[in-house]
Order: sequence, then C-alpha cells, then structure tokens
Amino acid sequence: MKNAMQLKAVMKKIAKEKNISAQLVLQLVLQNKKQSKNGGNLIQ
Repeated sequence: MKNAMQLKAVMKKIAKEKNISAQLVLQLVLQNKKQSKNGGNLIQ
C-alpha cells in the first residue's frame, strides 16, 4: 500500500509521461476502480 504522497508522485509521473493532467489520471484511476469486478488495488 502506498501513502498519499507516493500516490500523488505516481500520478504526476504518469501524467507527465502521457502529457495529460494529473486530475485526469486520478479520474481514470477512479473510473477503472469503479468498473473493476473486485475493486482490487490498481497501484501496488
């Protein structure tokens, strides 16, 4: 499990790599989690 600061850093890194906003990354993660069958950990 990652803490809040680690998750923020991961999202910023992904956003930078894909040239999108960190807010969009967060929305995509939450949307993916909502659609997953078991709601498991997306980021480990």
